[in-house]
Amino acid sequence: MKALLKIELNKAVKNKAFITSITIGIILAILSLIYCLSISAVDNSMASVQDSSNIIYDPEIGFSILFNNWIGGEGGSLGTAIFYYIFPILCALPYGWSYCVEQKSGYTSLIIAQTGKKTYFMAKYIATFISGGLAMIIPLITSILLSALFFPAITPYPSYDIYYAVFVKSMFSEVYYSHPFLYIFIYLCINFVFCGIITCTSMAAASFIKQKYIVTLIPFSICMILHLSMRILYTDPDKDYINLSPFMAMKPIDMSYRNSPLYIFILSLVLFAATFFITNIWEKKHEVY
Repeated sequence: MKALLKIELNKAVKNKAFITSITIGIILAILSLIYCLSISAVDNSMASVQDSSNIIYDPEIGFSILFNNWIGGEGGSLGTAIFYYIFPILCALPYGWSYCVEQKSGYTSLIIAQTGKKTYFMAKYIATFISGGLAMIIPLITSILLSALFFPAITPYPSYDIYYAVFVKSMFSEVYYSHPFLYIFIYLCINFVFCGIITCTSMAAASFIKQKYIVTLIPFSICMILHLSMRILYTDPDKDYINLSPFMAMKPIDMSYRNSPLYIFILSLVLFAATFFITNIWEKKHEVY
């Protein structure tokens, strides 16, 4: 198991598709940073004042800090909009298609004859999961590190919540206003787990669909269906709805609706149960050609 898992992980992260996915994500993170720097430059020039001791300072420095100027903390740039819209594709791109390709090439039958179905499918599932999670959080971590070069890591002020888009009813808001780095870490873990699971839907879909590009788009399709469902279900503009869209739920700020930890947990659990059943239980009972 360990030997095959190591091979699968090497295949998952040492390929051109993985590098391409990470590169696209980092480019979008840089676009987000450029936007934040341009906005901050304008705000600082207007807000900076000089006190009696001739020291120039910014009385509104709490408006523009690290925690609302990385790609997960700001919601106004094109880079952020694109990243959180295409992240299911970026996650599936590195390795979500591998099972589909390996079935066609005959590799699956060959390796199963040597290691057994249980070992192969488990190693493939874990590698697919990890590749999807890494494809999501590597650009996010890069964004945090780049933004930390330009913005102070000041603990957010609750009175400035409108500038952070983290409100009283927001998910883990208490953590955000007391331990913001822990808040980011929690969301990074959520992103890693969810994106790993959603990527495994590509592997599960390969049990029924034999086209590489179609299975790669399965995670995006699932997220889009959930996103569009809100337009049908949410008809009362004054009601406090929870966010059903993974495009927004993976973002550490509240956009149109508030994020719900229970919903994210249930959605992740359902997707995990479905994908694990198909790939590690149902598929093992069928002949692999």
